[in-house]
Amino acid sequence: MGVCIILTPFCLEYFATTDARFWTSAACLFLFGAWNGMSQGTVFGLGSILPGEYLGAIMFGNGVAGVATNVLRMILLLLWPDTSLYAQMLIFFTLSTAFMFVSALCYSILIKNKFYQFYYALAETRHANEEA
Repeated sequence: MGVCIILTPFCLEYFATTDARFWTSAACLFLFGAWNGMSQGTVFGLGSILPGEYLGAIMFGNGVAGVATNVLRMILLLLWPDTSLYAQMLIFFTLSTAFMFVSALCYSILIKNKFYQFYYALAETRHANEEA
């Protein structure tokens, strides 16, 4: 998905026709939406085995991500008002990809964490008891 995110600005800048740009944008938005739905469901699933306050923290993180996205856009507009939309889009999508890779790294750290492993084992035991 990171490759798709990075390639989006190039595709939108160098396609010759407006129709090609529109359909590329629509396809990318469709892919991003599908990816977002899958990843958000995974995050909520991971958070559901933890105590309730952690799910609240996940929701808070979603809100912070939305605000941070808009703040980043405002910063780009303030720092480079005369720069082309392409350059701003390239910076924005590169940072988005970097955050995605950092999130993947954090996930690999999370599943090795003793705290998470304790609650994961607890959830597995509950699930096994419910099936029996």
